[in-house]
Amino acid sequence: MNVSDEIYAGFKGVSEASAPQTNVFARVTNWITNKYKKLVTSMSPAFMIRNAIRDLQDAGLNSKHPLLFAKSLSRAWVELVNNSENWQTYRAYGGFGSTVFDSKGVSKYVDSRGFEILGIKDRIESDKELSLSDIKYLKALFVGVENVNAAVEQIPRFAEYLASIEAGETIEQAIYNSAEVTTNFGRRGATTKQLNSTIIPFLNPAIQGFSKMIRNIASIRSAKDFISL
Repeated sequence: MNVSDEIYAGFKGVSEASAPQTNVFARVTNWITNKYKKLVTSMSPAFMIRNAIRDLQDAGLNSKHPLLFAKSLSRAWVELVNNSENWQTYRAYGGFGSTVFDSKGVSKYVDSRGFEILGIKDRIESDKELSLSDIKYLKALFVGVENVNAAVEQIPRFAEYLASIEAGETIEQAIYNSAEVTTNFGRRGATTKQLNSTIIPFLNPAIQGFSKMIRNIASIRSAKDFISL
């Protein structure tokens, strides 16, 4: 396909290999950091509880439509489990783009299948003996925990999406609102991205949480200035 030099330059910047792919030290530290972060977040049942409480608190403060958001929480859970049309649209428009989880790995499973420990159900029904030394069993267990964790993390985001749609906003704006209602892990700068993925795990979430607080304060200040006019 022939495209203009400007378009090519834009795509080239997006597709160029980052430091973790080109530098041996960065590749090694990136691999170790990713495994560590997964163990203490997506693969941890305890994280499910902590994350749910924190996200609900953040969403209550950050929601653009707090009353509709509160009303949409139970609806979001039901629609997610039943893989509704709204949930499919939310996923198709990039609803997983702001998650802490590996969106490519979990997004296709987080619906009704996300509540099954993948691979174990069939083994139980076939009367095959399960063993903790069975690598496939352990992998399926971790995948199951990760999927449920991802589902729990998506509830406040999806609820904000539903609230925004009900308030008459466009799908694109609703997706943006859902990303910003809790920590938006899709936001990151070049330097923070490299540090977060190598030697300082969870640096980016800390920065984004602080950034969101500043933006909230700034928006309140702007609104007061506008009213005073």
